[in-house]
Amino acid sequence: MKNHFLKEDSYNIIFFTTESPLDQKIITQSQIVTLHQSLPLSMCPKNFFDYFSAVFSFLSSFIISLTRFLISRPARIITTGGILALPVACAAFCLAIPLDLYVLDAVPGKALLALNSFADTIYCCFEDSKKFFVHPKVYLCDYPLQYSLEELNCSQDDALIKLGFNTKKKTLLVLGGSQGSLFLNNLIRHWIVENPLHAEQVQIIHQYGNDTTTDWHTWYDLNHTACHYVFDYTKNLSCMYSAADLIVARAGAGTIFEAKAFGKKTVLIPLKTFSTEHQVDNAIAIQKMFPDQFDFFFQEDIERDVKLLYNTISAHLQ
Repeated sequence: MKNHFLKEDSYNIIFFTTESPLDQKIITQSQIVTLHQSLPLSMCPKNFFDYFSAVFSFLSSFIISLTRFLISRPARIITTGGILALPVACAAFCLAIPLDLYVLDAVPGKALLALNSFADTIYCCFEDSKKFFVHPKVYLCDYPLQYSLEELNCSQDDALIKLGFNTKKKTLLVLGGSQGSLFLNNLIRHWIVENPLHAEQVQIIHQYGNDTTTDWHTWYDLNHTACHYVFDYTKNLSCMYSAADLIVARAGAGTIFEAKAFGKKTVLIPLKTFSTEHQVDNAIAIQKMFPDQFDFFFQEDIERDVKLLYNTISAHLQ
């Protein structure tokens, strides 16, 4: 297994994103992107009337991409999928620019499958992903981690001290992220309220994501007197990973492979949406590969009996 991703100091990088506030916020914190290009295409149409807007957005995105490529003449296009990849890949194909697909999830999305015949090379992070493609050049590769060896090898005690935590207490890391953060946040809120004595003995690092329903800083000050560190988003989670004894998170590929790299016991609650169950596929695949490190619960099972999760947290943090 090799990591075929480009070295960040060897290339000028043009990065395409949607126009969403989250994408704009993340890209402004990047130090390796040479040029940022946002496109007016963000989601698949949900009803008949949406198709008119989607077609217009697709054509606009294609023209913008084509123009950008004519000006910059990139040597290679890399995509991890999503609807945004389609107009960009079509523009690359028109100009005969090589296209590499990187399949980060266990089951590739529709955009990646649609681009199979356009691709020069396909790289998969899960072995099982390769079976979805009929292509002469399909390879297994490492997931592209952002962390250095120094960060990956940081000791737990050093990370806890950096966060101002007690090195003798167990530490729970909750990664709410963006989509699905409200459900995880409510689970942890209820766990703290219903298990006050146990929660008092546990240090909590809580990424609450885009959940604005609660002032989490104030809530923790009022309801959880043990050490806690709460935040909405940060580019680098290495210190939080290193400090954790247990992680509770959704099942995005990035979170899974980062937890794997830091060697942390992880409980996954995959997110389902109306259009995809890729996080469920990720959770099943990673637990199959590393059963001693990963547990997962379906969200509907937790909704029926929340003690399934609470008992698991308590067991791992004793």
